[in-house]
Amino acid sequence: MSEEDRRKRILIMKIGVSVLTVAILFFWIFNLKNNWRSEQQSTANQQNSLKSFTSNFNKAVQNIQGQLNKNKQIQNNLSTTSTSTLLTPIVPSKNSNATISSSTVSQIVSSSTLKNIPAQLVTKHSPPIISSSTSTSRGNIRCPQYINCMPTYGQAARSCQIPTGCENITQLVY
Repeated sequence: MSEEDRRKRILIMKIGVSVLTVAILFFWIFNLKNNWRSEQQSTANQQNSLKSFTSNFNKAVQNIQGQLNKNKQIQNNLSTTSTSTLLTPIVPSKNSNATISSSTVSQIVSSSTLKNIPAQLVTKHSPPIISSSTSTSRGNIRCPQYINCMPTYGQAARSCQIPTGCENITQLVY
């Protein structure tokens, strides 16, 4: 190889590297325009989601405040109702030395009803009942509904054994 051929190859290599560099820069600059556009769209989407979150949060807070106000009104109504109708015969006046007889208490209890108490406060709650078909198969009604076997940190391991006679009643909870 002559010196002239070597220079031609180096020139061709420099031209190829330059063309490749210019092509990469051109595609990079061309793609930047699309990249900025997608960032603007994602920023707009984030702002819209933030606005919807704040509006939902404000609605929830207003709902909670309304429920608290309603509960305060119910509590005030209940306290005025209970003190005016139930406790008036019991509370003696300041100047009297009256004592309460059992007949007075029975009259108060018989006359008091739930008609003055709002319906929201009157609840009928019964504990969960295990069906008799499975719980009384061996007559053992002291079986727990479940045994908590969830591992804990820094405490001794829990016993996860189902008591004898409770195999079809008790469940293990993990």
